[in-house]
Amino acid sequence: MYIFVYKGKRTGIKTIMSYGEIEYSNNLISLMKKELKLSKGEFMGIIDCSLKEEDLVNIYIHKGIIIP
Repeated sequence: MYIFVYKGKRTGIKTIMSYGEIEYSNNLISLMKKELKLSKGEFMGIIDCSLKEEDLVNIYIHKGIIIP
């Protein structure tokens, strides 16, 4: 289970990833992006490591999910 931690505190943003999966189906990607409260593009940025932590924090702040 992955839990998004902000300023040392757990948030309600979490998902579970299987280590056995080599490739994720579109259904699984859809479920995980929904759990993480992200668009598909934002989620894929996490997967391919192009979305930096600061950018993710700003996305969650802009969406009102976390408070700075």
